[in-house]
Amino acid sequence: MEESARSYSTQNYSAQNYIIEHCRPGCPKAARSWRDLNERLRPALERLALGEKLKEKFPRILYHHLPKIGISACPNGCSQPQIRDIGVMGFIKPRFEAELCTDCRICAGVCLEDAIDFESGSFRLDPESCLGCGDCIRSCPSGALRKGESGWKLLQGGRVGRHPRFGEPSGQVVTDEEALSWVLAVLRRYLADSGPGERLSHYLEHHLIKP
Repeated sequence: MEESARSYSTQNYSAQNYIIEHCRPGCPKAARSWRDLNERLRPALERLALGEKLKEKFPRILYHHLPKIGISACPNGCSQPQIRDIGVMGFIKPRFEAELCTDCRICAGVCLEDAIDFESGSFRLDPESCLGCGDCIRSCPSGALRKGESGWKLLQGGRVGRHPRFGEPSGQVVTDEEALSWVLAVLRRYLADSGPGERLSHYLEHHLIKP
């Protein structure tokens, strides 16, 4: 096996041209389904001919030269989208239906971000604190909290190594198609505009690419 693929799961490694990390199947915490996006992304990446273009950029392609993409179905981020070159992270916001609320306040107890309170006597959600994990929706016994706005948060330029860096938020989209289009746009721009020997993470650190 080549050096660049050593000790890396074959499940998430394809043709030594790119790396995709994704969630484990059947996770009960998923706010979005990652499967369709993952399945559509792989053939789209193959059509970019990344291997040939990376060879033009790097005399010898090593592991850290490969584009790394993390797809996470929720903000828990088990696939670590925050430290990938490109991160796509699912979210779902609660929609409150007051007539169904029994004032049990279970939702406030399960929210790890303290984004929910009943101090005013009724349900209140702090949109700035809410990460969109969906725990409150799943815990609500009366159905007062239902699925509301859902989509993908987009991150770019994350990495580990000597100078680790969390990915910078690039925006958010609603559909898988929009997320896929953004990932491909990021890679096309990198391949077209970056300098010789410039890693994807380093390029994205200085070029914010919006969806």
